[in-house]
Amino acid sequence: MTCPAAPIGEISVDNLLRETAKIAQWIRLSGTPPELESVQYVAEQLSAYGLSTRLLLHDAYISLPGAARLTVSGLGEIACITHSFSAAGDFELLLADGAAPDESAEGTALLMDGLAAGEEELFARQRGAAALIMVNANYTHEMIISNVWGSPTSQQLEFLPKLQVISITAADGARLRDQLKLGPVAIRIHTEVDTRWRKLPLLLADLPGVEEPDQF
Repeated sequence: MTCPAAPIGEISVDNLLRETAKIAQWIRLSGTPPELESVQYVAEQLSAYGLSTRLLLHDAYISLPGAARLTVSGLGEIACITHSFSAAGDFELLLADGAAPDESAEGTALLMDGLAAGEEELFARQRGAAALIMVNANYTHEMIISNVWGSPTSQQLEFLPKLQVISITAADGARLRDQLKLGPVAIRIHTEVDTRWRKLPLLLADLPGVEEPDQF
């Protein structure tokens, strides 16, 4: 099956690049004014193409990660990021290696390999950890650590994450484990996360049919 050549020939590369550059000028964090501005721009463009548009605003439970810092005794500050739905705060803790299951994690910051996710946060909580440090690969990955999909109901609130969660690179993870071999490691974790209900824009666009516009 081949695609008709005519519609493909009508695609404008210049328009595509221009619109992509226009949209990219906004940092479109969910529920923020720049996101709304970008959606309003899209609505204007679709209207110019002959589509009818409706902009709806709906409530959504949104978590935006901010700054994060990790300070380690004997090593100083280590680059890190925090994640959507992480707990926010500033705490001093001892480090525990999650690769050593016989080591107590009660009240510590648990060091684990992999990407930050809801399962890992729950595992750390079940071991009694107060925070979680995920060791990624060569660079850190932006992740969401909630097991709740969509906005939570009152019955799902208990399933939302409770711990501070940060991620570091594999190289820094190796440095932390080397430090643990020398004895207890004191650390300080600082996370800023803005989690709350926000109004999110939802743009609907309709293109009426040519022959039976009321039905198609």
